[in-house]
Amino acid sequence: MSAAYFYQKRSKKKNLKILIIDNHDDFGGHAKRNEFNVDGKTVITYGGSQSIESPGSYEKVSRDLLLD
Repeated sequence: MSAAYFYQKRSKKKNLKILIIDNHDDFGGHAKRNEFNVDGKTVITYGGSQSIESPGSYEKVSRDLLLD
């Protein structure tokens, strides 16, 4: 979604519409997890949501996106 946001923000076209296609069953919804099989054991880990609560370490462009 951020790519669409930045594209729309920088576009000179008025009323620009962007179709966003998400491969998850709940668009922008609940956290996902990753599952791996390693040596016969299932390993479960975060799907990217583990650092979402502490944006202090984000790059400036990411922090600016949250502020906007």
